[in-house]
Amino acid sequence: MNQASTYKSYIRGTEVDFSPSTIMKVLKLRATHLDEPGYHQRLNEEQDYDEIASEICVVNMEWVGTTKNKYKYLRRGDLTPEAKGWYELLKRSILGTVNNSEVNKKRAIMLYCIIMGGEVKVHEIIANDIQRIAEKNSAEGWLYYPSTIMRLCMKAKVPMEDENPTWLIPGMPITIERMMMVTEAQQSRRPQRRRQRDEPMEEEESQEEEEEQEEEEQQHIPSYN
Repeated sequence: MNQASTYKSYIRGTEVDFSPSTIMKVLKLRATHLDEPGYHQRLNEEQDYDEIASEICVVNMEWVGTTKNKYKYLRRGDLTPEAKGWYELLKRSILGTVNNSEVNKKRAIMLYCIIMGGEVKVHEIIANDIQRIAEKNSAEGWLYYPSTIMRLCMKAKVPMEDENPTWLIPGMPITIERMMMVTEAQQSRRPQRRRQRDEPMEEEESQEEEEEQEEEEQQHIPSYN
């Protein structure tokens, strides 16, 4: 018997709630009503995959499939420019994947919903995906949504390693000065590394000086006929 999702985890001794409602709040999402069928509804219904391909792909592009699965995936390169743009957002922030060349059926359906105006319950998708990865308890699993998880931890007041680092201030723009800033930990490691890098340079400089000195000596040597 499957247990109901708790949508809770403990990080550094602090309980973190990652339920759909909490994710909706931290991401400041709003519920909207759309006339077209939504993503979750389409997953539970038979779809016209040829129609989906015709809407999100350039002309005359088809699904890649096998004898057992006619609609396996679409090629990312076959997507329309609009669909490619949405796919970048989708694969990074909603249905995470490291596969940049293939668009499976779930992601194709979501692209179709976004372009045609169907509801996509992002907060539910993220919450269920975090729960799924947590239940796998595998070091090989990919956990996406780092920004969302960070926001959830901040909301739950999870203690951070450094509560106010000078190089990480929310809302502070990235500048050359900040990029060049060296922390105390980095500075303590620098002298040894600099000596290792500088030693060959000193040798090269001494060699150049010796060569210049030899040239000067040769210029002052009298010629004998």
